[in-house]
Amino acid sequence: MRAGRSALALAIALTGVGLARAAEPPTVQVEIRRAVGIVGGFTSEEPALRQERRAREPSPGFLLGVALGAWMNAAAQLDFDLKNPQAMGPAHAHLGKEANDLLRDECREEAVAFDHMESRAKALELTPEQVVAAGRVSDGGTVELWMQRRPGPPKACL
Repeated sequence: MRAGRSALALAIALTGVGLARAAEPPTVQVEIRRAVGIVGGFTSEEPALRQERRAREPSPGFLLGVALGAWMNAAAQLDFDLKNPQAMGPAHAHLGKEANDLLRDECREEAVAFDHMESRAKALELTPEQVVAAGRVSDGGTVELWMQRRPGPPKACL
């Protein structure tokens, strides 16, 4: 009987450990990866933050991941439009803005996302390499772009 009680006590203890682990908050890396996925193709953090706030207050890792995702999208969009200015023309005419206004908006979105990403990474004491690895983004030079961007925005945005 005593062995049965010991086995039962051990099973209860192990179940308690499992429940305690399940209740632990996700790691920063998991939150970064999750947030990048929620951002999708948006160049702004706001849609992902609104979605997250419906369920919970965004964690520091989630905020960093959202900024990473938004910055990568905003930087890619800005780069494309700078290399292909005709792409900002007729297809965007329904927006009622001139190309210069669209470019200014894209510059602002990129700058906001970059500033958030930088400050949040520093607050969590993470390097660009660690953030990009945690986000599991296909690194088409994301770390290098981040490092090149640190001195300031693209010349077209000044």
